[in-house]
Amino acid sequence: MMCGSLSTMQYDTYDRYDYDLLEKKMNRVQYLNKVSDTLNKRELTYGKPIRNFKDIAKLWSGYKGVDFDVADVCYMMMLLKISRAKEDPTNEDTLVDIAGYSALLTELIYGNPNSSELRKDQQNTDSKIEGLDSWDQ
Repeated sequence: MMCGSLSTMQYDTYDRYDYDLLEKKMNRVQYLNKVSDTLNKRELTYGKPIRNFKDIAKLWSGYKGVDFDVADVCYMMMLLKISRAKEDPTNEDTLVDIAGYSALLTELIYGNPNSSELRKDQQNTDSKIEGLDSWDQ
């Protein structure tokens, strides 16, 4: 059962922590700044996340014959990273990625306050999330 295994995993993972690494840990502000820096670097490398997530959703939908949207991509990518965290709960990259996908999902749901008006080519989409198109500005 999931609850039992999570409970057991929680105690097992504490035994696997590298306590020397924990002494050098970042505080939450430093960590969130690192997440933001990572998102900015990845956007320079891969382009706007919404475009990438739309492509992933289309590929997954075609492969599985089930409709996926960009929010599904964020959730599924977080689950992938959570699965990896089970193997190494101290892997900083994994934790940064989970927080990054969560931040991107937050922009999907609540909108991106830094976006400008929608371009004409973005006004017609079939997204399930209201305000989604302003996210890729």
